[in-house]
Amino acid sequence: MALPASILKMRDLLLRAKVVDEFEMRAALAQLERFGGRLPKVLADMGLADEEAMTRVIADALRLPLLSMAAVRRDPEALSRLEVRLCEAHAIFPISLNSRTHLLVLAMAEPTALDVVDLVAAQMNTRVRTVVASESLITAAIAKYYYGRAPSRPTGLSENELVRLGSLRSTQVKTSSIVRALRELLVEKGYLD
Repeated sequence: MALPASILKMRDLLLRAKVVDEFEMRAALAQLERFGGRLPKVLADMGLADEEAMTRVIADALRLPLLSMAAVRRDPEALSRLEVRLCEAHAIFPISLNSRTHLLVLAMAEPTALDVVDLVAAQMNTRVRTVVASESLITAAIAKYYYGRAPSRPTGLSENELVRLGSLRSTQVKTSSIVRALRELLVEKGYLD
């Protein structure tokens, strides 16, 4: 399956910044193709990179502002005009909407997804300025401002499902350790650079 241009751009950006190496990136892309998601979150969930550090690297590389969700204030007009399902599906959050200038400030976990920016701009009939935020922080903002609750756990999951997710995360962390050890061995034996 061919990866979308936004994922390829994110891959190149993270490799150039040396957040992960080529071997780790291949493992993350395989995980992404198999289960879906967004590349920075997949890398973080696999234990290959810190989500907040990646978010800073993305913001710096794209010369976009980095959003601290602590600084986010409730904008009822922006929230009412952008559907929560769209926000959850694309890891985006409306920060503010200036109805006079028709400018929406939109937090994105994957700001290279220009198709999402275009979709939001068309749907809201506004111009969009993006800022970067981690997917975890966007999820927390959605929980707080759309649902009125603290994000204590993923929406709609039972305790049993949370236990299974924890087990899966643990397995992914162990797998990433094995992948790193295997890579080091291959480098040591001269099979990889």
